[in-house]
Amino acid sequence: MKDSLFKSGPKKILIVGGAGYVGLHLSNKFVDCKSRVTIITPNTKKVSSLCFIKNTNLLTGSVMDYDLLKRWVKDQDVVINLVGFKDEKNNNPIKSLELNCLAELKVLESIVRFNPSANHIFAGTRAQFGKINRNGELIDEGQKQEPQSIYGLHKKTCEDYLRYYNKTKGLEIASLRLVGIYGPAMMGEPKHFVSSLVKKCLSNEDIFIRGNGSQIQDFLYIDDLTHLIQKMVEKGTKGIYNAGSGKGLSMKKIAKMIKTKCKSESQIFYQENLSPEEDYSDLDGAIMDISKIKGETGWEPQIDFSEGVNRVIEWYKRNQ
Repeated sequence: MKDSLFKSGPKKILIVGGAGYVGLHLSNKFVDCKSRVTIITPNTKKVSSLCFIKNTNLLTGSVMDYDLLKRWVKDQDVVINLVGFKDEKNNNPIKSLELNCLAELKVLESIVRFNPSANHIFAGTRAQFGKINRNGELIDEGQKQEPQSIYGLHKKTCEDYLRYYNKTKGLEIASLRLVGIYGPAMMGEPKHFVSSLVKKCLSNEDIFIRGNGSQIQDFLYIDDLTHLIQKMVEKGTKGIYNAGSGKGLSMKKIAKMIKTKCKSESQIFYQENLSPEEDYSDLDGAIMDISKIKGETGWEPQIDFSEGVNRVIEWYKRNQ
């Protein structure tokens, strides 16, 4: 293992949602630098075969279990909530409310009552901004938030919770408004837009892109995100930040790039006649202005999109 990342010695870190895509990659990085990682997940069997897991404290449980949170929040330096339920068709708003809002409220209550000195990091989303009509332009933290999906609404509500608990209870909090996170999987099949395109191209399946393909999107490679969170823990970073690559490509260019790299015979189609609900909730193009988080942590992304796609393609070829 590497030496501890932290000057004051190893940190005790509780990761709620630590068995998800981001959670596994992040837990692995923290274990690698000798942090004492506790993961709460409903399905421990799913991840128990991973080599690094034996060096974590793996707990079976739900973020909705307040008694479990109370018990394990007490002794932590950092509490990270990565839980996120993204209901693409907005068919399950109650489940979204429970996992995206009520869960975070329980995390905050457990911290304020049992470990108010702990640092807390919350995973927000680009969807909090909704449609902004600034295709290809940078958006900073001051961009008005008008979410147009249940997922975005609930994540914005959590950010309001964070501000409240910071102002009234003095909690040390940080929130990251994340763009599309992509990269190879740690186990199973990665479930993100880039991997979906790669899989279809390698199988020569047709590709369907919502809209006309002109919308500019910002994607962040998984290792760059985990490096950012490590930096934030190391420095005790507090505040609300945009997190992305700071660069963007049109959906049309992304689809064509992946098709070319895969040497695919897939056909690309654009779905411009969306249903009213799809049109309302779909995000338009924008690029995250990451100057604030770069300035406060010294972090910046290292993997450009082309290289990141190469790594996803190689992962699929090895694991098909």
